[in-house]
Amino acid sequence: MCTLSWTTTRSGYELFFNRDERTSRGPEQPPCESRSTNVRFLAPRDGDAGGTWITLNELGVTNCLLNGYSESRGERTGPGRSRGLLVLDLAGLASSERVLEHLEASDLSPFEPFVLCTFQPDSERSLVARTIEWDGLVLASRRLSGDDAPICSSGHDAEAARRRRRAEWDRMRALAPMTPERLAEFHRSHLDSPGPESPCMHRADAQTRSMTRVQVASDRVRMSHAPGAPCTTSLGEPLMLDRRHASAPLR
Repeated sequence: MCTLSWTTTRSGYELFFNRDERTSRGPEQPPCESRSTNVRFLAPRDGDAGGTWITLNELGVTNCLLNGYSESRGERTGPGRSRGLLVLDLAGLASSERVLEHLEASDLSPFEPFVLCTFQPDSERSLVARTIEWDGLVLASRRLSGDDAPICSSGHDAEAARRRRRAEWDRMRALAPMTPERLAEFHRSHLDSPGPESPCMHRADAQTRSMTRVQVASDRVRMSHAPGAPCTTSLGEPLMLDRRHASAPLR
């Protein structure tokens, strides 16, 4: 249950991610700085399993996890592992291609189905975006374009949620370009009224628990976090890292 959107900017890209979760889950931990394979990254943490649903590293690579809600096609032969821990495993990788290579070489049988979206700046006003889907048996990947936004998942009538969120996105896009400010407006929106299909989702047993904003520019990367439903919770001050380009030496 999540909603993801993105846009290119003058010197990189921005994206927004709504995390929808059951109200029975523990509170989230706000974003903090960590290291993976000598690469600094920013990520919030899940209060229950310790994983995350989104990472941003100093190279400008963002990985976002959406749960897959179809029944797994595979059979787990051992103990399961939280999908959020897999996102942490990928946090230090230098490109979307490396993310795909890592997943292709990994044993994914401990994980329930998921959709991982990975983004990296390619050049000025250019973006490499990819979705990687695991259905429990097969890993599939394809490149994303701006026309693929938004990407949604839902445990409650997933097709209806995707259709209504996409219709609202298309309505807004027809009125004016989807700037970062309008992406934020979309992620706070309720369609006709707050409910299970709105981008800011509300159900009796679940809701949008947070909104995360990622900003990647030529000199810095930033992550901002709203620790609650975005219709009532403002984004906090961003955490920042100096942008390191792939050719720069490791610290």
